[in-house]
Amino acid sequence: MFLSLHDGEDYRLIYIKPKGDYPGNHLYASNNTWAFDFNGWSLEQDLLEVHADGYCQAYPAWGYERIVIEEGLPAYVAKGNHNLRPPEYFPQLPWERAYNYIKQFPASPPS
Repeated sequence: MFLSLHDGEDYRLIYIKPKGDYPGNHLYASNNTWAFDFNGWSLEQDLLEVHADGYCQAYPAWGYERIVIEEGLPAYVAKGNHNLRPPEYFPQLPWERAYNYIKQFPASPPS
């Protein structure tokens, strides 16, 4: 939903894919400087550091791959080899819920 609302603004869908069988999957939008996820805006480097630090405390061998999903989430999910679920796996399609949630935050990152 975020990418739809920011079409043409150079944001891309990023997937933090844990290496091995560890937990810690995460999706967010980024323009390589700013990131937007369920917490709202943050610098992407800060998001990655906080995410990795949290999982490394629980799983010292934890690591991740930063994947740019170019083909869109539905096509990527269809390829498999991850722990992601397509929107239709969630009760009631989440688009309206996502739209309302995103609208709680400023439309652009802090200056």
